[in-house]
Amino acid sequence: MTKEYINYLLGTFRQLLAQSLSEDGLKKLKKETYAKISEGNRLFGLDIFARNELGVVMDDKNSTVIGNYFQFIFIFLFKKFYS
Repeated sequence: MTKEYINYLLGTFRQLLAQSLSEDGLKKLKKETYAKISEGNRLFGLDIFARNELGVVMDDKNSTVIGNYFQFIFIFLFKKFYS
């Protein structure tokens, strides 16, 4: 399991270094990577952080309580239906 996550992250790193992705491709890759990191954190018993569309960890300084709530609901539903 750990090897899968490391291989995924290394593949993502290679794609970023190649700088061959379009802007939309980069956004998609970032979103998928954050989801994969959160999934790994959950599986390994680590903290899960909600992030906005730019990948910034959401907290009281850069988001609303409602925004945080919806991000956590999204994380929960994503994990429930795609795990």
